[in-house]
Amino acid sequence: MSLISRPARLVGGLVLALLAPAAAAQTADSAAAPPERPTVGLVLSGGAAKGLAHVGAIRAIEAAGVPVDLVTGTSMGAIVGGLYAAGYPTDSLEAIVEGRDWIGLFDDAVDRRLVAPEARVGGGGVLVSLPIEGGSLGLPSGLVAGQNVFELLTSLLWPVQDVQDFTQLPRPFAAVVVDVETGEPRRLTSGYLPLAIRASMSLPSLFTPVAIDGRRYIDGGVARNLPAEDALALGADVLVCVDVSRVIDEATDGLDSFFDVLVHAAFYQSEQSLGDQKALCDVLIEPETEGLSSFSFDAGAEWIARGVAAAEAKRAELDALANRVGRAAAAPPTAPAARTFRADTVAVVGVEAGGEAEKLVRRRLGLTFPADLTAADAEAAVRRVYASGAFDIITYRVVGAASDSAAVVSGAAVPTLVLDVRRSNGDRLGFGFRYDTVYDAALLFSLQLRDLVQFGSTTRLDARLGEQVQLQGGYFTRLGIDEPLSVAAQAGYVSVPVPVFTGAVRPTAQGRLDVVSASVLGGPILLDAILTGVGPNVAYVRDAPDVAPEGVEGTSWTYASASAFAAVDDRDREAFPSRGVRALATAEWAPGVGASFRHVSADAELWVPLARGLSVGARAAATRAWGEDLPADRLSFLGGAVVPSLLPGRFFPLYGTERLELAGRASQLAAVSVQFEVVDEVFARVTANAGRAGDSWSLDTDDVRGGVGAQLGVVTLAGPASLTVATDFDGVPQVVFSVGRSF
Repeated sequence: MSLISRPARLVGGLVLALLAPAAAAQTADSAAAPPERPTVGLVLSGGAAKGLAHVGAIRAIEAAGVPVDLVTGTSMGAIVGGLYAAGYPTDSLEAIVEGRDWIGLFDDAVDRRLVAPEARVGGGGVLVSLPIEGGSLGLPSGLVAGQNVFELLTSLLWPVQDVQDFTQLPRPFAAVVVDVETGEPRRLTSGYLPLAIRASMSLPSLFTPVAIDGRRYIDGGVARNLPAEDALALGADVLVCVDVSRVIDEATDGLDSFFDVLVHAAFYQSEQSLGDQKALCDVLIEPETEGLSSFSFDAGAEWIARGVAAAEAKRAELDALANRVGRAAAAPPTAPAARTFRADTVAVVGVEAGGEAEKLVRRRLGLTFPADLTAADAEAAVRRVYASGAFDIITYRVVGAASDSAAVVSGAAVPTLVLDVRRSNGDRLGFGFRYDTVYDAALLFSLQLRDLVQFGSTTRLDARLGEQVQLQGGYFTRLGIDEPLSVAAQAGYVSVPVPVFTGAVRPTAQGRLDVVSASVLGGPILLDAILTGVGPNVAYVRDAPDVAPEGVEGTSWTYASASAFAAVDDRDREAFPSRGVRALATAEWAPGVGASFRHVSADAELWVPLARGLSVGARAAATRAWGEDLPADRLSFLGGAVVPSLLPGRFFPLYGTERLELAGRASQLAAVSVQFEVVDEVFARVTANAGRAGDSWSLDTDDVRGGVGAQLGVVTLAGPASLTVATDFDGVPQVVFSVGRSF
């Protein structure tokens, strides 16, 4: 579209002509002042990963000398546009695009070592969970709350976090969102910039809507994916638009992933307005999008190159525009300077003042006020609060004393760190799935109720179906907000397949070990990492053969005992960890109420990183039991690449042996592993191990068995998947495949 084609501009020219005599009468100084040039607006569309091409397009636009006076953006265009408006040069934008784990933003997981130890120990096999609201099962408003996205935006925009009027940024800016209730698009030009951008990219069904001033907003691309009219409303006279919002042609491109389908469905309606928005553009740049998915966030360099190429294809139009409006000065060489904001206190919004939730927030923040906060300081403090699992989303900012949100101390408003928290709905029904070639498929149904008895407590009912069976109820609580004293109670039924030995060296039958038990354990949580407990247990145990030779019969025990345990798990990942420690130590004493025995066990694993992607691990385990009437559930079983996950401390894998081939009252195990992360989330591991089991404690190497296992694994949305080949070099190698979390 030509600069002289707009009626508004013709009218403007006529008015200037009529005022020419008056202009001639101005002073010499004012007459010498250059005429005000047209305002150039940059318009950036949404398009998920395709929006990364905006960075390349901006580089080429600047290279052509076109000045950018204001910016509007939708969705990914709001992210790139908001950062550019805040002062980030293209070099910094490229570093952000290529140096960030964008796919990781679609997961609200936190550093596992920040999670409470009771949540880490034992892990969890839930793959998908649904909220329970008002006694009925509901559906989540989005798969991801967006905490990681918000924290990234807050960190990057911390230098301008005190700018509430977006038109006062280095380049005026507006983000386009859609009101959930009305379906109407809206321009956000004021408020908290990271929150406005986060709202603009709230792709329906993927991200939860964002609440701002009592209204809930979703991705602006649903109604207006190319916000050209919004740039005009912001004051632009000339528009340079970058559009990556082409809806996929299913006949030629296909819908290759869930994410592609989601983006296609969400932005389809905005196609009706796209033509009208394009007509408003003076220069329209459309980067190539074929061949890459809307979820190809790992192709940042490729997207940037496509953006550059598309803008260079319009170089003649950009040069002409630069000549008409005047060429821009050189872009600033550095990103916005880091800033520190002083906060004299903290205010927690969204929960009851003085209530247990507010106390939890203040305790977990770990800040002493007054404080001078950098972006890293604030993010680290908020991550500690978010890791409690008590909140779905936490937004934060520092406000000055003049703000309505500032807290009042000693009768005067003071600079305040404001945390707006949304309580998590901890009542959920979860589902899990696992398959391996040893124990076949297993299903998990898990009902979790939070704060049922008191704030911070967790009540769980689990049902595991498959070759291993578990029906169990449990309750855990701390004796006070985040206090180190805890109480846990559980009762349930477990049934696992085991070999029956009946005193022989090798198993004489295959059977099942059934355990019905109840226990109450309480103790301190040491160093906020080590979970401990002491308390009574009662149990009924039955060791019954399924198919056995004549004379081999089942045995049962009913007994009471006292036990103690200590457990720690600070590994960075539950599957394929690269650093950290996992350890479990137990001791049990039955005084003769149904049975008389003693049993101790210890199992520890250590991972240490050596270089980028390379780690070594070591594991050592030992058990010992005494007593003439020792129940079968206090024996130790070793053997195979996959062992039962129920009844921890009884079953240990041992490469180079058959499934649970070894058993006895005493056992030892040692293993050393080397692990390499081939590419992101793909791991190769080699393990050498040795172990023994028998009726007496012995370090005699004559009855030690062992072997080597090689494993290739990948972390998937369904949980870790791995292929393991194990051998003792004398027999046929064993091959085991598994997928899913352990439960």
